[in-house]
Amino acid sequence: MSLVIHEQRKPKMQPFYWVITFEMHVLGILLGLALTLGPLMLLYLWTNVWTWMSLAATPAGIFMMIRRRSY
Repeated sequence: MSLVIHEQRKPKMQPFYWVITFEMHVLGILLGLALTLGPLMLLYLWTNVWTWMSLAATPAGIFMMIRRRSY
């Protein structure tokens, strides 16, 4: 008879959920990359006053890329 009452085990992830999780991580990284580099490309191509407002998306893109890589 075992004296272990509860055993801490992480449940095994099914392949379908692993593929969906991987795809969502890649999508999050690509979206973060687009939010980071997109405003800089807009500023390079069109030096309009309104394109400076797109720089507000840059911190959100950096946060998304860092957050997605930490998992």
